[in-house]
Amino acid sequence: MNASTSLVLHQVDRPDSALTAFLIYRTTDPYFIRLLVPGISPVDVARTVLVEGVNQPTESAALSLFPSDDPDWLLATVYPNSPDALSLWLPRHPLGVFIAETIALVPPGREGEHINWDREFASLASDDSDDNGHDRRY
Repeated sequence: MNASTSLVLHQVDRPDSALTAFLIYRTTDPYFIRLLVPGISPVDVARTVLVEGVNQPTESAALSLFPSDDPDWLLATVYPNSPDALSLWLPRHPLGVFIAETIALVPPGREGEHINWDREFASLASDDSDDNGHDRRY
């Protein structure tokens, strides 16, 4: 089973412009959520970062989330596979709804039950990535 949603984001340096981003969660890869933002490479974010980031500051190599002065928005900085970070305003409520959906699909602590380890080990021996190193299964 999978979950996905779209979010309307705003660039911090251009708040009048809107970007539609997509979040994709696959129960076959339950530790990560893929973030697709126009103009940057796909970014795989640990689900725990998004779970924690809805209510408190959190950071990872791929993404940082911080509360803003407006309780409806989070300040997100995305670190794609490029030298430039992208700072965005991210809507808190739709993100929280999506995270709740992923938790309903795979409760925290039960992620390992959803991984097909035989397939994962086989994929290590093959090349399941595209030219940019991204998993083709998404």
